Amino acid sequence: MNVKFEILENHRARIVVEPTQQQLDKAKKRAAQKISERYKIPGFRQGKAPYKVVAKYFGEETVMEETIEQLVSDIYPDALHKSDLNPFGPGTLESYELEPVMSLTFTLPLMPKVTIGDYYSLRVPYEPPTASEEEVDHILNRMRQEQATRTPSGAPIQEGNHVLMDIHSYFVDGEDAPEDERNRVEGVYYKGDYFYRRNDVSVYVEFENDPVVPGFFKVLHDMQAKQGDKLTFDYEVPDVAKYAVVKGRKVAFEVLMREVNTLILPELDDTFAARQTPEGAETWTLEDLRESIRLDINQELEDQYEEDYEQNVLDAVVAISEIIYPYEMVEARRNEMLQRFKQDLERGGISYTDYLIKANTSEAALLAEYEESAHVSIKRNLVMLELMLNEQLTPTKQEVDARLQTIADYFGISENKRLIKGLFTDEYRRQIASSLSYEKVMEFLVKICKGEYVESAQDAAETPDDTTDTTETNADEPSAEVKADVSQAHDETKDSES
Repeated sequence: MNVKFEILENHRARIVVEPTQQQLDKAKKRAAQKISERYKIPGFRQGKAPYKVVAKYFGEETVMEETIEQLVSDIYPDALHKSDLNPFGPGTLESYELEPVMSLTFTLPLMPKVTIGDYYSLRVPYEPPTASEEEVDHILNRMRQEQATRTPSGAPIQEGNHVLMDIHSYFVDGEDAPEDERNRVEGVYYKGDYFYRRNDVSVYVEFENDPVVPGFFKVLHDMQAKQGDKLTFDYEVPDVAKYAVVKGRKVAFEVLMREVNTLILPELDDTFAARQTPEGAETWTLEDLRESIRLDINQELEDQYEEDYEQNVLDAVVAISEIIYPYEMVEARRNEMLQRFKQDLERGGISYTDYLIKANTSEAALLAEYEESAHVSIKRNLVMLELMLNEQLTPTKQEVDARLQTIADYFGISENKRLIKGLFTDEYRRQIASSLSYEKVMEFLVKICKGEYVESAQDAAETPDDTTDTTETNADEPSAEVKADVSQAHDETKDSES
């Protein structure tokens, strides 16, 4: 058997195989046997008719099609082995030739290759934001509002008032709802359906950060709304993310102003601060209170910044890397994203079909939207896996056990050995190990990019060259399942950020 191959664009390969006459004869014989097993040929038991009879009865073309199928299953594995290629997925028969020499041409996607640059020299500025005095003042003002004395106001509402309302609103445009409720399309808002409907809405009046819907309190202010008023007005849903699916729709509001209260705010001084002192702590001054609020805001800002910083660090490594992968990986990742989206819809009680109708889109359009994200995700995950291998950042059994113990302690099941055995399966342990690997890689990269990484003597001896080229076969690399879990751990981390 003669085997030739060439590397194509998009990290694919083409293999041309010329089977031997013996292989061809064997495939023809098996093809004839299979055809005669499926169809009865007069004068022969099923599966026993010879090739010439089958070819005469069904035609050479039919037998040759079956012969090609037999040849593919017979010679492709051996041809792949002789080519020494490392495929990402199954090959496809591209074409075949009968003359002058029998040949079959296959194309196949190749496993990705990653060459990472000198990541030890990489630095990414770490500059988390800090709380502004305006943000501290906003929190202090909200605390004062919550502890204020409320007195009924006979005047129209003003910013800073506290109000208690019943709010009913419904769509006045769109299609009429079907008479039979069973014919309603889930997720579609019909004429007469409620938009915002709540009783006992207790909020502070804010014009810029409206706690009801954007522009709601500005409308009430313009209408000189007072306690006891019953108000009606029309409203167009603005183009904001929260109401994206109904933006531009027309809504009618009915509002009952049950209470409008003026707030008598407590003085912002050390006495106010002292009342906020945590139990057991030394009495706070106003500056102590401001500092506590400032620290809380800074922690929240830093937590968010840390998440963004990790992705910036990972993207910085991607930027200095050469990453080659077949488009089949993109298709697979897009399908994973689509499947996850379908599951999210299902959890929200919306069918996928109804969503496509309501959003006036198609599955092809959704997949196209995922294209860029799929490329980004693949590059990040491939770099993560390469670093995990290069730096041997896999957790020990003791580290996995410690994480499982932490989980058991959190849920209060540490003493229930039977329950632990049932929950902490080998599959679950493998998922924990993959999550720990992800954490180790990110911790390692973050230290480098912050300039905090210090090599030990052993690390220095094992430091890779400036660039590390991933070979396509590695006896020590994790299984495909572990790789998939590391990728999933990264993707789920991204999901939780959005």
